[in-house]
Amino acid sequence: MDFHRFEKLVQAMASPDFYPHPAVDVEIRETHISKVFLAGDLAYKLKKPLDLGFLNFTTLERRRHFCRQEIELNRRLAPDVYLGVVPVCLENETYHLEGPGEVVEYAVKMRRLPEHCTLAHGLETGGIHKRQIHALAGLLVRFYDRPPEPAPEADLGTWATVSNNCMENFIQTTDLAGQLFDERLFNIVRSASLAFLKRHRPLFDKRVRSGKVLDCHGDLRAEHIYFMDDQVRIIDCIEFNHRFRYEDMASDLAFLAMDLDARGHSDTAQDLLAEIARQTGDADLFVLLGFYKCYRAMVRLKVACIRARERDVTEPETSRLHTEIETYLNLAYGYAVGFTGRSCGWYAGCLPRAKAPLPGKSAGPWVFPCSGPTPYEKNCSQLRPRTPPARRLRAVSIPGGPRP
Repeated sequence: MDFHRFEKLVQAMASPDFYPHPAVDVEIRETHISKVFLAGDLAYKLKKPLDLGFLNFTTLERRRHFCRQEIELNRRLAPDVYLGVVPVCLENETYHLEGPGEVVEYAVKMRRLPEHCTLAHGLETGGIHKRQIHALAGLLVRFYDRPPEPAPEADLGTWATVSNNCMENFIQTTDLAGQLFDERLFNIVRSASLAFLKRHRPLFDKRVRSGKVLDCHGDLRAEHIYFMDDQVRIIDCIEFNHRFRYEDMASDLAFLAMDLDARGHSDTAQDLLAEIARQTGDADLFVLLGFYKCYRAMVRLKVACIRARERDVTEPETSRLHTEIETYLNLAYGYAVGFTGRSCGWYAGCLPRAKAPLPGKSAGPWVFPCSGPTPYEKNCSQLRPRTPPARRLRAVSIPGGPRP
């Protein structure tokens, strides 16, 4: 399905009359790789026909396969939410959900969950309690403690794969440095990340041997976590690429910790991680946490850049994306200074408790005395987060990204 036909299908699914069940209106939510239609008590997700290098949804068969993967994988942490994969058919130039005609698309069918039950909403309104955070910790510990499953590829989660994933973020965004974000901070984060990987390869190898690399969630964020009916449900795991999901549990947890930092709730992140460490006895978790949070912040920066280039981005969304790009780069910088500082004999720490950058605010400044052996470490006492001037995001080329 080309983008023209895809947009016609989106227009059809935006109408309440499209659905065979009651739907007063339809809300549409969009990510860089999908569109979600909230219709009555149900939700339907379409995968965009994209090839971004790290995912390929360009054929109908591929989209059906990954819809099925999404159902199977997400039932691990939300067994009653994901209902199945449904066909979208075309007959006489009219689209039908599970209706007559030729199958032209597939959608993931889900229960619609109330947004006020998300961790994200609870944090905004002050409605999250420590017992809920401990319940979340318990669910994640049980999830990571399940019997191991054979990885589809032998090197998933190894030092080489982690290094490749990390470098991919930098390669796919390097042409945007100086255009959408501060090139100096970007280069600092890249140098620090590669130096950490080089210094700590034995630790990454140890994590593989000790069974800490497993089939995880891959996209743990506060908006994906629901507290309902005295249960915790986690939706929307990574289904489109094994190497983003088969990973160290520390990387999986770091995504959520970084997201909580970005929302200004570092205290909640620390409570969650402390409880998980207490239950698992994982002594190396905090050694890797800063690096993985930095990596995850760069993932979110890349995602925001990809979305910024898509043709249907509105002016308000453009402004929000600019803020996100700045926030995630400043977060990554703070983490990089932290884990580089600990490695060369001085303490920088993670981001201060409850002081992570909020949307529209700069992350800093931080100035640390340092005398490490590398050029990066020797110069880090001069480094400060720098906020680029406000400007409208331009359509720029992202290597491996969607094309206009």
